[in-house]
Amino acid sequence: MNNVVTNWTQKNFKIAILSLLILHLSALHLFADSSSDSLYDNFQHPPDAARPRTWWHWTGGNVTLDGITKDLECMRRVGIAGFQLADVAFGSGQTIENQLLFGTPEWLAALRHAAQEAERLRLEMAIFSSAGWSLTGGPWVQPHQAMKKLVSSDTLLHGPATFSGKLPQPPRNNSPIRNLGQASRSGQPDPTFYKDIAVLACRLPAMPDRVARAKATGHAHRPGL
Repeated sequence: MNNVVTNWTQKNFKIAILSLLILHLSALHLFADSSSDSLYDNFQHPPDAARPRTWWHWTGGNVTLDGITKDLECMRRVGIAGFQLADVAFGSGQTIENQLLFGTPEWLAALRHAAQEAERLRLEMAIFSSAGWSLTGGPWVQPHQAMKKLVSSDTLLHGPATFSGKLPQPPRNNSPIRNLGQASRSGQPDPTFYKDIAVLACRLPAMPDRVARAKATGHAHRPGL
């Protein structure tokens, strides 16, 4: 009798284990199918958290309320989920008749409009902040507090001799690159800050006079490089 009970118990135990394994494998299969479907659906219809963001430059005050709306609607339409707004200016290139200059009431109204449109279109909005006019500069920054660049002038002397003349003052162009000039954003001359830093003298190696007197008279660049 004991043997019969033992055999029956072992048989049922094996059946129970087999049933659990089948249920477990079925659950894994269903979970795998569900995960595959979810991964596929997310690639077909990605959530906003997985969508790209983009830079959005307001260049040289060339901004209108209608243009803001059209830009943001285009972002949403092509699948962009957000943007980083930056006000930039190079003092060159095409400009519109009524430029929105940084920090003016009209510019701030445009910024408010952009935020409202971003909320309407469910776009994530961020503001790029760094040195210069990208939202950390403004009319309240005095010329001596603003970013500066080094400029220089050259004077060729033949020695040995003592020099007692006046050295030419370096160019005072307001621009991002050395002696290169740029147009003012406001239509008025930009305030200029200039201060002497140092006078450097160095002996030149012997060279033909025409080489010693060579000077750069222009600059060029190749777009796209």
